[in-house]
Amino acid sequence: MARPVLLNVRDLSGGVNRTIHPHLLKDNEVINCRNMVFRTGVPEKRGGSQRYNAVSLGSDPVKGIVRFYRSDGTKRLVIGVGTTLKVGDDVNGTFSDIATGLTANREWHFEQWKDLLFATNAVDPLKQYDGTTVTDVAGSPPRAQFIVQHQNRLFLAGDPANPSRLYFSELDDHQAWPASNFIDIETSSGAGDWITGLASSFGDLVIFKHRSTHLLIGDRQENWVRREIFPGIGCVAPRSVTTDGIWTYFLGADGIYRMRGTTLEHLSHKVNLDLLRSGNLSVAAAAVHDNFLWLTTPIESSVDNSEALTFVFDLETKTWTIFSGIRAHAYAVWDGAGDGHEITWGDASQGLVFFGDRGTSDDGQPIDAHFTSKAYDLDSFTVIKAFRRFWIDVHSSGAKWTVSYQIDQSGPGATMDMSSAIIGASGATFWGRAIWGVSRWSTSRIQTFSESFRREDFGASITVTIRNNSSTDSGSIHGFAVEAIPRRVLRRA
Repeated sequence: MARPVLLNVRDLSGGVNRTIHPHLLKDNEVINCRNMVFRTGVPEKRGGSQRYNAVSLGSDPVKGIVRFYRSDGTKRLVIGVGTTLKVGDDVNGTFSDIATGLTANREWHFEQWKDLLFATNAVDPLKQYDGTTVTDVAGSPPRAQFIVQHQNRLFLAGDPANPSRLYFSELDDHQAWPASNFIDIETSSGAGDWITGLASSFGDLVIFKHRSTHLLIGDRQENWVRREIFPGIGCVAPRSVTTDGIWTYFLGADGIYRMRGTTLEHLSHKVNLDLLRSGNLSVAAAAVHDNFLWLTTPIESSVDNSEALTFVFDLETKTWTIFSGIRAHAYAVWDGAGDGHEITWGDASQGLVFFGDRGTSDDGQPIDAHFTSKAYDLDSFTVIKAFRRFWIDVHSSGAKWTVSYQIDQSGPGATMDMSSAIIGASGATFWGRAIWGVSRWSTSRIQTFSESFRREDFGASITVTIRNNSSTDSGSIHGFAVEAIPRRVLRRA
């Protein structure tokens, strides 16, 4: 009798890779996943989301969000929704108006400078907020969509009448806007391109257009030089522009990039299969939180982020995972003094703000967390094996984890799909569809379970899917193992 072979999987730090055939993935990569984090090599269910405001502000989505910090320690959460700007009460989880009668449902972009918060939406006059009162900025600044502070000036862009024009204030004076203070950002490919975002990075001003990227170089107006640094590569989603303090991230037509000076890296090739199926890349929203880049974009059948996937890039390990259930139209990270570096977002379908990485559910709804392994052939894809036993190490409490598997057999189309789960009475345990019931999880600790495969489970390779769909539990998978006995060499005509 042949000696058993053992597959032992402990490290899944490679994250998701959607680019190649399941048999060709590295042993530490997975075919697909939702709502799992792989940073330590141990797949862990992501944290939940909880409301900032218990009562919705209505059916209008939140079209802008920012955490505003003043030098006196004051901090405010400011949002744009409907025809208003609102400020949050962190204690009571409520909002009150600070500006009303504004143009309905415009996109709001914010910038902080000189203890003021500036807010612009391309239609209404540029606003400033001092923590108490909102007023129009004096000096007749242009009405534009994007705003950034750079070299002690405010820069504006996204004027509908002049979509390639960059405006700037006088030095250290946000209320002085001479008519001649503008630069037209031309593109080498000619007309038909427009500004989609601004960012200040290492002394240079980054000017994103839809199909190109430019730098404004120089430390004063007299020596400014504009350079087109990435012809043909621009930003298609204004809210995707974000930074970790070193790199600037943005979404291009062919995926997610990061740049620093004239260095450019394409990051998303492993997830582009899903990312580029989006129904509307232009509304993608991004933020950097806890050394992860989050980018939310609509699923294929949606035009906004009310139905979306969130592509999460680990800045430490350079790996990807994918979240579902996050309906973020715009993000704000609470990274100032007195805050705990939390991530918040404005909802894309109604007047709600959410905290991320809180609790074990998404506003009371279960988080469907799962991953599907590569196809493991247990040393040889040419040998048919009899699969005999499965082990799993799980750290969890009070949840059902389901395990399903597919076995690739000899012959065309010969696969077994064991994805159906049978959930019995409380505490029941079944194999073949692998469920460990609630009564087995009396304490939160690593536990090992072992069960037998069915007698008819023969094949050359095996793929495993592990899932938790709970609103009350978090958990992690610390490894799994498969034992099989070689039977015969696979022969094909």
